[in-house]
Amino acid sequence: MDTMHFLELQFRIVSTVALASWILLWFIPRSRIAEKLVLSGVGCLVLSIVYSIKLLAALAFSDLQKFQTLTGVMSFFSSPEAMLVGWVHYLTFDLFVGIWMVRDARRFDVPHAFLIFPLLLTFLTGPLGLLMYVVLKTMWRRNPQGG
Repeated sequence: MDTMHFLELQFRIVSTVALASWILLWFIPRSRIAEKLVLSGVGCLVLSIVYSIKLLAALAFSDLQKFQTLTGVMSFFSSPEAMLVGWVHYLTFDLFVGIWMVRDARRFDVPHAFLIFPLLLTFLTGPLGLLMYVVLKTMWRRNPQGG
C-alpha cells in the first residue's frame, strides 16, 4: 500500500470513529455504549494517541520555526501527513467540546433536545457550536420553564 492510500485509510478510520461518537452524542447519549465509549473519554483518548503519534512523526521532519509565521504554518500544512495531523486535532478537540457540553448540560438540567443544534454546529464549526451552547445554557438557567 503506498503512502497516500495509507493516509486515506487513516483519514477514513479517524473520521469514522469521530462520526460514530457524534451520532451517539446526538441521538443516544444516555445509552451504555455512549457512556462507555464516548462520554468516558475513550474516543478522545484513542484520537489523542493517534494525533500524538502522527504529530511527532510530522514534527520530526519539520522546521519548528515554520510555526512562527502564517506562511510557515501554511507551508507545514501543505503535506498530506501534516493535514491529517491537523484533521485529527480538529476531530479530537471538537469531540472533547461536545462531550463537555453533554456533561455540562446534565449538570444544569438543560434538556438534551436543546443540545442537538449546538452539538451539530460544534461538529461542523467547533467554536460556533460552543458559543451557541453557552448562550442557550445561559438562557435556560435564567428561565428553565420557558415562560
